[in-house]
Parts: sequence; C-alpha cells; structure tokens
Amino acid sequence: MDFKWIFFIFAGLGCTLWVLSNANPIRSLMILVAFFYMFPVGYIFYQYTGILLVDLPVFAAIGFAFANGQRVKFYFKEITPSFLLMALWMVVTSAKAMEPGWGIAEISKWVRGYLIFVCLANFIKNEKDLRAVLFAVLAGFAFEVLIGLYQWRRGSVGLWFLGERLWRPEWWRAYGTFYVPSYFSNFLIMVLPFILRLLIFYKPAKRSETSYYGFLMATGMAVLYATYSRGPWISFLAVVVLMLLFTFFKSKLRPKVKWPIAAGLVFVLLFTWKYLPRIIEQFGEQRQMSAMSRVYLGQVALRLIEDNIIFGVGPGNYELKSPEYVIPIKEYPTEHLSEMVHNSYLLIGSENGVPGLVIFVLILGQMSWIFLRMFRSNHKLHLNLAVGGLMAIWGLCISFFASPDIHNEQMLNQMYLNAGLVFACSLMERRAPAAMRQEQMRQRREEMSAPQASGIVPPAPTTNGHAVSSRERSAPPMTRPTGRAQ
Repeated sequence: MDFKWIFFIFAGLGCTLWVLSNANPIRSLMILVAFFYMFPVGYIFYQYTGILLVDLPVFAAIGFAFANGQRVKFYFKEITPSFLLMALWMVVTSAKAMEPGWGIAEISKWVRGYLIFVCLANFIKNEKDLRAVLFAVLAGFAFEVLIGLYQWRRGSVGLWFLGERLWRPEWWRAYGTFYVPSYFSNFLIMVLPFILRLLIFYKPAKRSETSYYGFLMATGMAVLYATYSRGPWISFLAVVVLMLLFTFFKSKLRPKVKWPIAAGLVFVLLFTWKYLPRIIEQFGEQRQMSAMSRVYLGQVALRLIEDNIIFGVGPGNYELKSPEYVIPIKEYPTEHLSEMVHNSYLLIGSENGVPGLVIFVLILGQMSWIFLRMFRSNHKLHLNLAVGGLMAIWGLCISFFASPDIHNEQMLNQMYLNAGLVFACSLMERRAPAAMRQEQMRQRREEMSAPQASGIVPPAPTTNGHAVSSRERSAPPMTRPTGRAQ
C-alpha cells in the first residue's frame, strides 16, 4: 500500500470522527466539500471516471439528510434545465463518439459539479452555515496560494498525493495542485473577486477579518502573476474595471473600508515596478510563436466543427479526431497542431456540436442571472458575494477564449460552487419573511401561555367599573332604540 492510500485512510478516519462528534454533522460535511473540491485526486476506475475526494462528503451529506428524514431538492428552475440539457446532449454525442468512455468521464464531471450546487442550495440554511462554507473556501484558497508561492520561489512542495505535479515542464511557474498553470490561474480569478469585494466593499464586525482578506488578496495577486498566464491576467483586469464602472452608481455598492484601497495601490505600484519587465516580456516577441499556435489550433477546431456541426466528435474525443483536420505548417509539427484547442467555446462546439455550444452558453447565462438577481438584496454580505460571483463568472467567460479549462473538473466544481453559494443566499432571503412570521407566532403563544403556567388569573373584564359575568360577556349586545315607541 503506497503513501497515498495511507494518507487517505487516516484523513478519512479523522474527518469521519470530526463530523460525527460535531453538533451539526451536515454543516461539517459542507465545510469538507468547500475545502476538498479543488483536489483532483481519488479512485479512478474507468477512463478517468471515478470517485474523487470531494465526492465523499457530497454523498455523505445527501445520505445523512435522507437518513434523518430531511427533504433534499434536486430540481431548481434557475439552473437545472440547462444542466439536464447539457448532460442529456452529452449522452447522445458520446454514443456517436469513437471512444464513448471518454464521454462518460466528461459527463461525470458535470454531474459532480451540479451535486455540489445541490448540496449548497439545500444545506446552507442560515448565516452560520454560509459563513462556515465561505471561510472553508477561503481556507482552501489560502492553502493553494501558499503552495503556489513556494513553487514559484523554491520548487515543488511534494504534495503529489493531493494532485501536485512534482515534475513541471515550466518549473518557474506556479501550478498549485492543478495540472497546468492556466487551470490554477483560472481558479484564482474565480475566488479573487469574492475576496476583493469582502476586503473593500464589506465591513465585517471584526477588523481581523479585513486583515485576513487583505492577506489573501495580496498573496493571491502575487501567485496570479506567478502563473504567467496572460489570458487570466487580462480577464481579471477587465472584470475589475467593469466592476468599478457600475459600482459607484449605487451607494450600497460603494467601498466601505478605505485603508485597503491605499494599501493596495502601494502594493500594486511596488510589485509592478519590480516585475514590469517580466510582465511586458510575456506579451513580447518571445511568446509570439506560442500566441500564433493558438490561432492555428483554433483553425483546426473550426474545420472540425464545420464537418461535425450537429453532434461533434463526442465529449473527450477531440484529440482523437483533430489530426485529420491539421494542415501542415513548417514552423509547427503536426502533433502540436492536433493538441486540444485553447478555447473552451471551440472545444465544446467541436465535441458536442453547435447545439452543445448553445447549451453551454445558456449555462453561463443562467449562472450570471443568479448573481444579477441578488443585486437587489440589502444584505451586505449577500450583496457582495453576488457582485463577486458575477465578476468571477464573467472573468471566466473571457478567459475561456484562451484556455481549454472546461475539461477541468476543478473548474466545473468552482463554477457550480460559486453559483450555489449565492443561490443559497437568495433562498435564505426568500425564507426570511416566513421565518419571521413563525417567530412572531411563537412569541405570541409564549406570551399567552405564560400567565397560565405561572398560575396568575388575568383580571375579569369590566364595564363602567363593574365586573361583567361570563353570561353577560357571552350575551349578544343590546341595541339602543333609535326612536320613541309608537
């Protein structure tokens, strides 16, 4: 038995004991979901289809709820229709693929992401649940960021059993526990918008929280630079500018904490002064050949889509068919031009046809609508999470033009986790009026039962200072004659 399984056995036993000893086991399982979702490790049994680490708390939370008679809802009109369309269409396109097993692997990634959304929507019931899950996400982000900093300055950490690549072709870039730097950088730009909103636009009760957000923001930005991924750099900068453009039009969206703005400007200026030549180098002649290869890869994908416009070539089957559509170019070998296209939209269109691409855009639109609809909230934390979520999904939409990250299960998990976190906020606000009415009725019942429980008899009602008997109280009221008797 290798060290990986020894680690998982002891980690599993420790997590199980912690969950069972906790007063709220489901909340504990949700904390594990929010921390484990970014690790691409587990037991793979068929064509990269298997049980990943995050699946264990997901299934445990759903099973625990069923065992305790709790209703678990799996259908949400705001997000489920697009997911079902994508899953069913991928089944159809997989049946026509050269290797159907790869299609099953891709479908399982989407199912896993959706189940994470289901868990968050069902099991985040109150603010304490929300904060617990949020801080678990931020703790996982801090873990990845610290790994990235170490990789950038020193080399591999040695956490191969959590997905870290010990041998990295570009040793000078930060990978985290992701397969390539672009996956890691897109993970960063999916979480950094939340941290930015919490740092500047949300004022927590404890000042130490703001300091923690500042630490995460500074280290996260440094590691985003250390990935040397140009697409995510541009995407994050674009969504920050967009956020600033509409933030200042509404008072409830304006900055609430001023000192991080000044500190952030100083940090950015110092960082830019030190690393500006390296940043410019990433957009210079040295990377020109790499940029042009993305154009040629896109042309291969367009030819493949044109020839397979309805059903595509099947999920996960792109690289099996792409060599047939390569036009040789002297500067680039054929095996290089037949690699996976670095554009998630073209990748989805190639593997699932134009209908699959339309459904994918619908999924991104439904997630954006979940965030946009929460802009009317007056709850400060919920509002800032909604703005951060919209920035994250729009940043990813921009980055998808230069990356194949839609094949990465960690990115799908992140997409559905972000949407589920904000959707849970909207459900809490919908339930708030009913909960308030129930609380008022409970208080009224307690007030009515308090005199009886204490043995105090309430004073009898009186009329003009005279006591009224029960017979008189139950008798119908006498009407006063309005005229003289005839």
